Amino acid sequence: MQGGRNCRDNGPFFLFSWIPNLPFTPFWVSEFGLILPVPRLPKQGMKPQDPIAEAVERSGSRDAPAHLAGAGVARETGVTAATRSALRRFAFLAALVTGAFALPLVEWVRFSLKNSLFSHLLLIPVVSAWWIWRRAGGEQVPEARPSPGWAALAAAVTGLLVGAYWLAGRGTLPTAEYLCLMTVAYLAALLAAALLTLGVRVVKAFRFPILFLAFMVPWPRVVVEGVETALQLASAEAAHLFLMLSGLPLLREGLVFKLPGITFEVAQECSGIRSSLVLLITSVLAARLLLRTRWRRWALVLAVLPLGVLRNGFRILTIALLCVHVDPGMIDSPIHHQGGPIFFVLSLIPFLWFLWWLRRGERAPAPKAAGN
Repeated sequence: MQGGRNCRDNGPFFLFSWIPNLPFTPFWVSEFGLILPVPRLPKQGMKPQDPIAEAVERSGSRDAPAHLAGAGVARETGVTAATRSALRRFAFLAALVTGAFALPLVEWVRFSLKNSLFSHLLLIPVVSAWWIWRRAGGEQVPEARPSPGWAALAAAVTGLLVGAYWLAGRGTLPTAEYLCLMTVAYLAALLAAALLTLGVRVVKAFRFPILFLAFMVPWPRVVVEGVETALQLASAEAAHLFLMLSGLPLLREGLVFKLPGITFEVAQECSGIRSSLVLLITSVLAARLLLRTRWRRWALVLAVLPLGVLRNGFRILTIALLCVHVDPGMIDSPIHHQGGPIFFVLSLIPFLWFLWWLRRGERAPAPKAAGN
């Protein structure tokens, strides 16, 4: 909303959430950068959300394999000697690749520290590394079988991206476009190293943390502006709906709203792109950590878009009501310019409720067959 300084999504702050039957989960939000969930172990008495454990528990079998026995059902873990050797080779190649991309990576770090929209970039590889450690420590890792064909394909992608940068002219690309190109090239080179040393089976086993690294890639300016414009227009429609329901007399001309005593425009800075991106990353992590069925995971992630639009519309409604009923000067108040965290926390209430409802559906016992 325009009427002085632009509204922003601000931070940093700590956020702690709790849902019934859900592990207590801390989140760290930095300038609406990354939200990192760290679920604790389930309390004693809670059923493990493990399909193998649930199958054994339902069957009541006392002849379960040794690696499924115990107070909780634990899967066989371990890494073979061949896989350990392949991991060492991958680490060596990954260090060489990182050294080759040292200059763009240093620029990538600086960009993340300066740009509030992409302040989460530095924590994305940390989350992926944690996820790989968690996966490797909890389940059997497939034996490494190098896939040179797929590795050559990933290396070719790296070469094409680096070649495109040189053909476009060194130093002529804007920072965001340059870092987008080089970050994708770096990730493709790491993928080539993984395929060459570990193979497709190991890469497939760790596909989620690998795909999650896509959030490391800065968006080109044209993408940022396109998303901001889309969210700006959608937020204006949501605000119009809320204002109509509130009963306030209003006149709208595009993005300009005329209310009694105040006229304001829904500006591009009111799109809520930062908080929406954070909520998207949160939903991806929560869906993978806490949900099992694919459609429930997609439902949680896709719910972020309407939730973000409704949050922005409600924020505009709140500021409009304050301007009309309290003081038109509220357009320049802290709730406008620094109120992003408040409305972000409010948007987490329906998000966490929806997550709880999805988990409740997965925990519901299957209906017993007739005659049992």
